[in-house]
Amino acid sequence: MIKIENILVPVDFSQPASRALRYGMSLAIQFRARLVLAHVVPSLAMFDYGFPERIQELEKLAFEGARKSLDQSIPQEYRNLVNILPVIKGGDVREELLRIIHDEKIDLVVMGSHGRRNIERFFLGSTTEHMLRRVPVPVLTVSRIIPGHEIHAPSPVPIRRIVYAVDLSENTEIGLRYSAELARTFGAELELVHAIDTLETGQWAIEAPGSLPFDLPAIQEFARERLQQIVKGAEIEDLNVNISVVEGIPHNTIIRFADEVHADLIVQNLKSKGVLERVMLGATAERVIRASHIPVLSIPVGNDSSFMQATFERNAVSYRR
Repeated sequence: MIKIENILVPVDFSQPASRALRYGMSLAIQFRARLVLAHVVPSLAMFDYGFPERIQELEKLAFEGARKSLDQSIPQEYRNLVNILPVIKGGDVREELLRIIHDEKIDLVVMGSHGRRNIERFFLGSTTEHMLRRVPVPVLTVSRIIPGHEIHAPSPVPIRRIVYAVDLSENTEIGLRYSAELARTFGAELELVHAIDTLETGQWAIEAPGSLPFDLPAIQEFARERLQQIVKGAEIEDLNVNISVVEGIPHNTIIRFADEVHADLIVQNLKSKGVLERVMLGATAERVIRASHIPVLSIPVGNDSSFMQATFERNAVSYRR
């Protein structure tokens, strides 16, 4: 069973942040976790043109306003049900949030996102993008949630079906193990889906011996067998896991699949990438986050997965058949 003791919700007082706040509060109740609500007041030092007293006065007013707004943002019905720690910091928003994650031993970050078209930016500008690439803990993004998934009152978060979007990388098992623990915790069904991009099927000729480039049925069968081997190796026989291999543009296909199976949560791996890839923000994972209308949980994987390994060891439970 997943053990979550400290949840962080960054708050900027926007509507997306308000949705994330209610979601985070309900999870805190469910896991009996402490909820850290954080707001970062940007530093005004750069605007100091010889009037430091005025800058200090403005920053003091900004902190006072933030404290009042943060207190008002907590719904009355949650106040006596959740152990809430309000935190207000000053400085660079992204760096301060990362520092809070470290100092408060955060296990899960719940963030709101606008998921806007065109410029496709998240709340707090590029903060969510920055956080996704650097946070060592899972990040749950709550975007344009459809009515059936919104949280309006203190109650368990409705997670009955989880979709784990598998990329068949060497880190697939990390996300699978976490998804399996979530399924056990919530008593949910687990769906594994791998999306094959038809524009990249030529690469599968190397991966799938005996198949021809663009031989989609053979590639799908090879991918399905590989998924079955991964599931078997993860030792999650106590769960009923459904495996699907579908074709199409990955992020669109994943979201469409989640809709078709009436999923309540999408889980995906998120790899640390280079500067250029972060700037372009073109990876499937970010596109899923932008477009999804159900919550998306991104699991940090990459060169250093020590935190996730420690999480599994701490949460280890023996499921005896």
